[in-house]
Amino acid sequence: MNLADKQNLRGEVIVTSKDILTGKVEVLVEDKNLIVLNGRNFIANSLIAGVCPIINTLAFGTGGTVSGSTSQVIAIQPTQTTLIAPIPNLIMGTDFIFTIDNSAINTISASVSPKIVYTVLVPETSALNGLGINEMALMFNTSPATAFSIKNFSTITKSTSIAVSIAWTIYF
Repeated sequence: MNLADKQNLRGEVIVTSKDILTGKVEVLVEDKNLIVLNGRNFIANSLIAGVCPIINTLAFGTGGTVSGSTSQVIAIQPTQTTLIAPIPNLIMGTDFIFTIDNSAINTISASVSPKIVYTVLVPETSALNGLGINEMALMFNTSPATAFSIKNFSTITKSTSIAVSIAWTIYF
């Protein structure tokens, strides 16, 4: 057994699409994600220094699959600090809506893991329409912004006929 077997800090991502006309909901991604070393270091340093940047946005990208393939996902490197091909100039509140539910953090229970749920809605009207999204990251508010956690997946082509919802849960 090694130290990684004992680490509880982990994340899960669920991405769903909702057809605007029919209301049909489809699960597109449901998987664990990688909390990169950078993110773990920020959390560890905050225990010592008492100061940690906050996770305040989500970045989307198009570099999460092998060029020419929409389904051959590139493995995330633990040392990554950003996405491979981030989509620039997205406007939070317009192109996507980002909310945080941290109500489970103060839960005192042996059976309930403290968690934070980041919820993202990409509406049918978004600058992401027409793009093949295949990577995303929870980002710290550092300058430049740096990743806490990254997820690569098979390409999802966003269109005006679907809204995309993301539930990204971090367990402590």
